[in-house]
Amino acid sequence: MLISPKAQALLIPFGVMMAGALFSTAVVYFWRCGREYRVNGVTTQALVTRKFRKGGGLENYYALFSFADMNHRPHEVEVKVASRAWHSLREGESTAVTYLAGDPERVAQGPRWAKKLVAGFLLFIATIGVLLTATAFVILVRTLVYGAE
Repeated sequence: MLISPKAQALLIPFGVMMAGALFSTAVVYFWRCGREYRVNGVTTQALVTRKFRKGGGLENYYALFSFADMNHRPHEVEVKVASRAWHSLREGESTAVTYLAGDPERVAQGPRWAKKLVAGFLLFIATIGVLLTATAFVILVRTLVYGAE
């Protein structure tokens, strides 16, 4: 055998621990990406002025949204949207968008509550990753202290 039983007993929880830590870090990164819209976002209805694709790549879907901010000032903003959302948008129809109160030119497609829901789900998933990491760490320490069984 190339690897001793004790080394095998250490490698498995170490690998799970590293995977859990990496997974949790990635989830927290994506959770932080939408934070501005969840905290400072204002949801309003916007008219889909135009749908288009530009540039190369797979996710090159854009929409031009027209809306009025809290101060009733009109804005027309180009927003990159997910392909699934892009296919469901219809030019001339209205949809919910969230803009930053301090910068109405920064817009994300969808309502603020949906962004909060996604954030809650991501935190739940990150918690599972942390628990997985902690469990693997405990198994790793027990293996080091008490040896492979």
